[in-house]
Amino acid sequence: MRRLQMLAQAFHLARRIVTWPFRYRRLPGKQDWTRWRLWLNSHLQHRAPNLMLAQALWKIDPYELWLRHNAWNDKTRRAAKDILNGLEQRPVFSVLIPVFNPPLRWLDRAIESVREQVYPHWEICIADDASTDPGVRPYLRHLTRDPRIKVSFRDANGHISRASNSAAELASGDYLVLLDQDDELTPDCLLELACAAQGDPPDVIYSDEDKIDAQGMRRDPHFKPDWSPELLLACNYLCHVFAMRRELFESVGGFRAGFEGAQDHDLALRVTERALHVAHVPRVLYHWRTLPSSTASSGGAKTYAYDAGTRAIQDALNRRGFAGRATWPDKCRARLYGGYQVDFPDVGPSVTIVIPTKNRVDMLKRCIDSLHKTTYRNFKVLVIDNESDDPETLRYLDDIQPKHKVVRQTNPDGRFNYARLHNQVVPQIDSEYLLLLNNDTEVVRPEWLSQMMGYAMMPGVGAVGARLLYPDGSAQHVGVVMGLGGMVGHIRKHRKPADPISFRDEVLAANYNVVTAACLLVRRSLYQELGGLDETKFGVAYNDVDFCLKLSRRGLRCVYAPRAELIHYESISRGATVQPHELQAFRTTWIVSEPDPYYNPNLSPHCDFQQLGTRRQLPTRYRRNDPLKVAVAIPSLGCNGAAFGAIEWAESLRRDHRVEPTILTFQSGSLAAHCENAGLSIKRFPMLAEKSRKTAIDRLAHKMADWCRQQRFEVLWAHGLDAFPAVAAAHEAQIPVLWTLRQPVDWNAWFRQHQPAYLEKLHDLIQNVYQLVATSYEMFHFDLEKLVLLSVIPAVRPRDEVEAFAAAVSPTEARRRLGLPEHGRIVTLLGPIDDSRRPMEVIRAGSQLLQDGMHDLRIHFVGCDDRQARRLRRAAGKFAGNFSFVPETDEALTYLRASDVFAQTAAKASCSRGVQEAFALGVPVVTAPYCGFGSFLLDGVNAMRWEPEKPAALATAIRRVLEDSALMDRLRDQGRRTLDALPTFAETVGEYHQLLQEAALCDSPALSTF
Repeated sequence: MRRLQMLAQAFHLARRIVTWPFRYRRLPGKQDWTRWRLWLNSHLQHRAPNLMLAQALWKIDPYELWLRHNAWNDKTRRAAKDILNGLEQRPVFSVLIPVFNPPLRWLDRAIESVREQVYPHWEICIADDASTDPGVRPYLRHLTRDPRIKVSFRDANGHISRASNSAAELASGDYLVLLDQDDELTPDCLLELACAAQGDPPDVIYSDEDKIDAQGMRRDPHFKPDWSPELLLACNYLCHVFAMRRELFESVGGFRAGFEGAQDHDLALRVTERALHVAHVPRVLYHWRTLPSSTASSGGAKTYAYDAGTRAIQDALNRRGFAGRATWPDKCRARLYGGYQVDFPDVGPSVTIVIPTKNRVDMLKRCIDSLHKTTYRNFKVLVIDNESDDPETLRYLDDIQPKHKVVRQTNPDGRFNYARLHNQVVPQIDSEYLLLLNNDTEVVRPEWLSQMMGYAMMPGVGAVGARLLYPDGSAQHVGVVMGLGGMVGHIRKHRKPADPISFRDEVLAANYNVVTAACLLVRRSLYQELGGLDETKFGVAYNDVDFCLKLSRRGLRCVYAPRAELIHYESISRGATVQPHELQAFRTTWIVSEPDPYYNPNLSPHCDFQQLGTRRQLPTRYRRNDPLKVAVAIPSLGCNGAAFGAIEWAESLRRDHRVEPTILTFQSGSLAAHCENAGLSIKRFPMLAEKSRKTAIDRLAHKMADWCRQQRFEVLWAHGLDAFPAVAAAHEAQIPVLWTLRQPVDWNAWFRQHQPAYLEKLHDLIQNVYQLVATSYEMFHFDLEKLVLLSVIPAVRPRDEVEAFAAAVSPTEARRRLGLPEHGRIVTLLGPIDDSRRPMEVIRAGSQLLQDGMHDLRIHFVGCDDRQARRLRRAAGKFAGNFSFVPETDEALTYLRASDVFAQTAAKASCSRGVQEAFALGVPVVTAPYCGFGSFLLDGVNAMRWEPEKPAALATAIRRVLEDSALMDRLRDQGRRTLDALPTFAETVGEYHQLLQEAALCDSPALSTF
């Protein structure tokens, strides 16, 4: 049916185009063609409400944008020199370059990249491995005129390992840095290494890298995790840039002959075995040249390297006393990929597999039957029966005994507690290891337990997790990342097997901060030392995250074992729900905003597909002493939540002397006085009177651009889509832009209010904005994987003022101040009251409640203008006396404090200030389904939800709250807990300060025309 509708629409448009000249007696103009094309985009593709934004972002190559934002420029050079002047320790770096018949063009570029370093304390050590090219020796001798460059000439060719050792013999520096003869270092490479070497100097330092071709085009970035020993056993992820202490290099005997092609991997395995501290600099400091004969260009150029890599890993296993056989798997061989696996034996310590269950005998039987294919020999099964009452399940549990032990447990308080179930049975287990396994899993690979045990027995490993797949083969668990999606999330969830990233997940073992307890292996004694899973704070959710983070705090690692492969049907028997008290407990126990060591900060924390982010990485040890000069564009200073939030952020940054803000606005309002009282200067740019809306905006943008240039602003911080002219002005003035969007907006609908040509300009504007900042994930309805420009910072309201008000003013006192009856029931809406807040539905719902006998009900519309009030009063009819229409006022908190219920009726509100204030004041909330908190708002737990366009449903929700005191108390309590689970206002201010600093270091390309 939908296809027929689209075909009909297309036919209608085609007919209009054909008949156009006859109806209008002219040929279509440029604007007409633009309008038709946009109509086709929005109706035929129909991909998302915000289609134009999606199209603009989909055109962007993420790494191209990352390169633009992280370009080396005059600002970063000045910052680098300031950092250099502040260094207390200045180690000397010896850059080793073994050469053999190098293309002199690229060797010269490699050497120049060292000479261009901001950090001056270096030397270059070159060993010529008996080159046969007659031009090499004279070139190298010429280089020695620079006293910082040392050259040795080998008598015979000894290949890369011996040549590298010869170069190292020339070194006198503190650290050795490896550089291939045709590669390049970034200008700040050695400075970043020196910053990493401050304080307690690490033994090994490595960085991120990318590839560069003969034309200087960069691609294929490799953004690496922090030190990951198990990943190094699977591939040489350290690679470039790689620096180590000279004494450590000498102590292991340097490079070993016979491992050519994988000599770097072999050396890395050996030096990290002795290293006490391995440091990672998460910045691209090295460009790996892709030439036809190089490994960077194609792994097939040096196929012997993979055999050497297998031998290097096997040698490491033998050296460390691990039972295992290194292999280069067929999947890697087919792709010529340098990934390796270890086959572990099927014998080892005893394991007890613990499976909790309730009913669902079909799932439990499938899980236990699949265990029979396990090749690991020394294991047994313990089933926890948690109040099963299904007769078939009970019969099955009786049948599997005595082969498998069954322990029956009840819920003393009537509530399911996953953590407690496990903690109570562990003392009954005598095995050395225990494996927590969900009953909704099914073993796929027979060697799964052997692989998990192989890693679990390695020194320093605390827990091992499995590769869990959905029934369709897509990924459910390949590791858990802190901070993902604002809290904690599974990485690369739902990735299909054919995806290139999924290929690596199939092959490479790796370390993660957290692995899921759906299949988690741990030493029993360690489990007990940590007190098991925290059954008090995290009875159902986050107990595995909390447990793994405790392991990390002890210095132990979690390992993801890719060949421990199971199907996970995920929470079928119990469902998946996170309660507000668990969210609150997790946020107060752990710092969610701390960087996850195994998730590179250059990757987006808002997308579980491991999408490359585009933010600028500030230089290490970067400190700015003077405040940033920022223009804050707020379209209107009328009393609304978006403007209030923008002013609070700017005010806080100014108060901390981090930013010198100036408010730019098109329309003044009641908040202007608030800005002046807070010491914020205001510059008003009223819309100019023009016949054409486009001409007016053009002139306004030009005028603002001239003024911004004069004021020398470093960043423009725009708030809302209505700030579009200010964004255009910033681009004309070549000022970087940060654009915060608080409301979910249909970009197409908004721009159709202006000239259609502006939809074309939108593409250019979006692609030249530093970052779009959404205040909630629910704002965008298209694929987040494509939103490379997106950051998410919740619009959190400062709580100090609200909590102080709550302590000083009781609900009774608030009613007295407002002249309201002490015992009536009050429902409040906070404005501005417009059609987006569905006031007519509230009128109908209130009228229904009054008609049903709730005569003491009063509903307040706070922030309602006269025109809207007259319209609503007429709609209320005979019940108009029970509705109050309050104009814009400073007493909004007083009205909310006096209320029994707060109604959030705007389905597209983003992190509503009203909801936050209601939670803080202990006022129960009735809300539309999506008001910016997403999964934080749970129906019947911390809020009552109602479906928009159903006034009867709103009336029912309000009645339930007002007539059920137990429900009201629960909503109050859980509302406060939900508020505690949100980021603090100070955290959001810090995030914005970080973004503004990043943007200030970027160059903003000007638009050619606007």
